[in-house]
Amino acid sequence: MKKILLNLASVVVAILIIVVSMPVCFATDYSGTGENGYTWQFDGATGTMTVKGTGEMEDSFYMNWNGEDNRLLDFEIDLSPMIRKLIISEGITSIGHRAFAGLTEMTSVDIPNTVTKIEPIAFADAWKLESITIPEGVTILGGTCFKACKGIKTITIPDTVTEIGRDAFRGCVALESVVISNNVEIIPEDCFLGCKNLVDVQFGSSVKIIEAKAFKECSSLRQVVLPESVERIEFDEAFSYCHNLEKIYIPSSITYISGQTFLSQYTTGNIKDIYFGGSKEAWDALNPEDISDIQNATIHYNSKPSDMNPVPENSNSDNGEDNIGNMNSEPNSSNTGADDSDKGGAGPVIGAVAGVAAVGAGVTYIFIKKRK
Repeated sequence: MKKILLNLASVVVAILIIVVSMPVCFATDYSGTGENGYTWQFDGATGTMTVKGTGEMEDSFYMNWNGEDNRLLDFEIDLSPMIRKLIISEGITSIGHRAFAGLTEMTSVDIPNTVTKIEPIAFADAWKLESITIPEGVTILGGTCFKACKGIKTITIPDTVTEIGRDAFRGCVALESVVISNNVEIIPEDCFLGCKNLVDVQFGSSVKIIEAKAFKECSSLRQVVLPESVERIEFDEAFSYCHNLEKIYIPSSITYISGQTFLSQYTTGNIKDIYFGGSKEAWDALNPEDISDIQNATIHYNSKPSDMNPVPENSNSDNGEDNIGNMNSEPNSSNTGADDSDKGGAGPVIGAVAGVAAVGAGVTYIFIKKRK
């Protein structure tokens, strides 16, 4: 018995030593001040971090990136694993570079209407972030600002936004729906790369250029409708390895399509139908023979987005890896007259149901939500 009591006493002492040596992580009065006079307070009971101040937030506001580990500025412990909610108060006008990157347990963020700019890497690697509202008034989304935010399912980029940086939403693997500002002209490189559950992209009416790998590996996309404003699909692989992409609408406004835009793991590609808004002569002027992996596509000339029928949800596998199906079978062109369709060539299309991406301004058809 004496031995048992001694053992219990040893355990109790060990526990007390651990408890005493540990920081009191769940206190409600942890607080600090940033370089620009911004203040923060952490409520351990709720896991809420509140940031207050006015004007522009300094870079790396939350994280001290100069050390080997990331610790809260002016504090001795790393609170990042305990932060569940972030509240940024009214008066703050920009969210600094790397300001809240790496908060892997954070599930929600409140951004005030006073913010006009979200700097690069601001919220990168917030793996559990479930939703984000980008307020009207934001004009710039910096590169990698929401990279690898793996829990976000929908994104609406308001019309006040005029610029999106490279890699902005790369690796947002749960992302299903995106609405893009009517005032964004360039979809930058790697913008939505690896968003494997993305099924609904609504392009704004001002998009002119789609850069390299912008939608690469978006394997749930089935249809794409590009807006009438698009002029160029530049560089390579803008829609490469979109294994379920079968139909695409390309407006007559387009003047250039990069040769590897639709690069596929399949030698003949997976696109079955390309709906082109112009004539055969205009299509031929794009040198479609130089565009890889569209050999099985039927080209429908003088088309409109409304000519497209939605791709059935079960037409291919959902994982994008095994969806070979009838990739080498003759495409169905029954909805097009013999004089208005042809084999070979390429083009881009996006819509809203069953993996569809669509232009949002003024285009309405039965399977696309009309963009306000």
